[in-house]
Amino acid sequence: MSSLSKSVSVAAPHVSPRQRTVQGVRALIAAGHVQGGERLPAEDRLAAQFAVSRVTVRAALAQLERDGLIKRKRNHGCVVVGDSPGGGEMMANTLVLLSNLRVATTPDIFSGYSDAVHSGAMSMAREQQLNLLTIHSQLDDEPAIAAMLRSRPRGVVVTLWGVHDPCENRLCRKLLDSGIPVVASGVGSHLTSFDQVASDHAGGGYALTRLLIERGRKRILRLWDLPETEEHVMAHNLGYERAMTEAGLPPLPATYIEGLPNRVPESQVTFQQRMRCFAGHLVEHLRGPHAVDAIMVGTDNEVFPVAAACRLFGVADKIAITGYDNQWRDAFERQWEPMIPLATVDKDNHRIGEELVTLLLDRIAGKLPAERQIRLVPQRVVVCRSSSG
Repeated sequence: MSSLSKSVSVAAPHVSPRQRTVQGVRALIAAGHVQGGERLPAEDRLAAQFAVSRVTVRAALAQLERDGLIKRKRNHGCVVVGDSPGGGEMMANTLVLLSNLRVATTPDIFSGYSDAVHSGAMSMAREQQLNLLTIHSQLDDEPAIAAMLRSRPRGVVVTLWGVHDPCENRLCRKLLDSGIPVVASGVGSHLTSFDQVASDHAGGGYALTRLLIERGRKRILRLWDLPETEEHVMAHNLGYERAMTEAGLPPLPATYIEGLPNRVPESQVTFQQRMRCFAGHLVEHLRGPHAVDAIMVGTDNEVFPVAAACRLFGVADKIAITGYDNQWRDAFERQWEPMIPLATVDKDNHRIGEELVTLLLDRIAGKLPAERQIRLVPQRVVVCRSSSG
């Protein structure tokens, strides 16, 4: 896979032609292509630019006038209101980061944690000489969000993960209705109307499986503690099945664990509970002529209780175990299990943050087609030790 991110166009069925036109005109203004006091391009030019009818353009312009962004003048078309596109020079040069994840404090964090995504966004905003305003604790403060939208920032970066809360859905709807350019990272149906940057989990799962095959492993078990309907789990499975099929090996059915106790920092009791839960699911896979010789788990911190479970059956030194996220060095579980993963995957979170800002600025500059864009950032396999033992 190329070291460069891949970009694809995806239809956004939730965005009407009128709303797409509203967003496009707002982007023209936010990018400074039409300044305060200047006239917008004629209706026929806007219709051609956004591939819509003139009736749709008129409806979009009417909404923009109601929003106070433009004003119709007799015999003069539509004129941008105000002296600057973003409610002031500062906000016209500001990107807003909305997140429910841990927020970075510097632009120099390179890790498997969420703050590295924000660090990358911070780094790219600084490189482009833009301000980055971070809003974390006020996602459910609707007056505060409304005030932010009225200030008309140049664009918004959204990073939401693991949420299905009504306030996040309302937030995304407000962003969509505002017409402010938005790019998103995370999971959830409420993000599918925006341009998006995602980690290439299918590519990472493929590369990790290929490594195990190259190390002589032929019976590779996937041990997931998340449902098979999770987007990144489905992507991992696709990568695994592709690699196994290419190698002429039969893919083994994935094992999905329910009821796994949550991690409790520094709790050896919880570690042992998790180890026993894994052991109960592994016992049938570790004995007999069809025993597995490798196990893939979803995150690095699961490597240690899984290795301890294998040790219960006397096979810890025979099984290659791989993790994910490249944060195993920070796992507190290491104090109770000496084995480290054979390999893990670095999602390059800092690069994801950089790509979020790059994609947003490309949208604002009019460099992208009208369709929703998804950019995939490649993952990198990291070998942690030279052998499986």
